[in-house]
Amino acid sequence: MPLSAADITEIEQLVAAHYHHYDRRDPEPFADTFTEDGVLDLNGRLHEGRDALAAWAETLNERHGADRFRHWVNNIWIEGEGDEAELRCYLVMFDNTGDGRVTLIGQYDDRLRREDGKWKFSLRRFVPEWWAR
Repeated sequence: MPLSAADITEIEQLVAAHYHHYDRRDPEPFADTFTEDGVLDLNGRLHEGRDALAAWAETLNERHGADRFRHWVNNIWIEGEGDEAELRCYLVMFDNTGDGRVTLIGQYDDRLRREDGKWKFSLRRFVPEWWAR
């Protein structure tokens, strides 16, 4: 059975929650947007499982502090059936420290799974297309 409008809305809300927690450096809620065995693939650097994802998010606090970056996600495409879905979206990341410059542009190719009645990312694969150096 194709995804319902309610499924699409829940997945869109998951994307929003994911980036709000990411940008605000909330490690546990960020990790909870993934399935228990979820994987974040950042251009070949893998972070696997919620514990590893939360630990990685915590290192961002140490390196950059909270609220350093803002992620703007657009052109969200979702397709799926039953308890499995695919999502593709574009990402533009801004520096939030004053000048608002764009620091990164790329694309996410995601897999989602309904786990305990809630949609979660089972795989987030980020492919950068441009970044400021």
